[in-house]
Amino acid sequence: MYDCVIIGGGPAGLTAATYLARFLRSTLVIDAGDGRATRIPTTHNLLGFPDGISGENLLVRMHRHAVSTPG
Repeated sequence: MYDCVIIGGGPAGLTAATYLARFLRSTLVIDAGDGRATRIPTTHNLLGFPDGISGENLLVRMHRHAVSTPG
């Protein structure tokens, strides 16, 4: 049993999963892997990426962060 089920593994879902892990909640993220964020060629809307980052690279980094969050 999970404390939380998140539908969608885009930036919002992965952010939620990261915070839930920090609060020691067991979480399941359900995602088809074909969200709109994967189609962003370059976004300049994120702090820490002054030269921009592709949506696909952003999701890879966020996924890696979410699954490695200690908790």
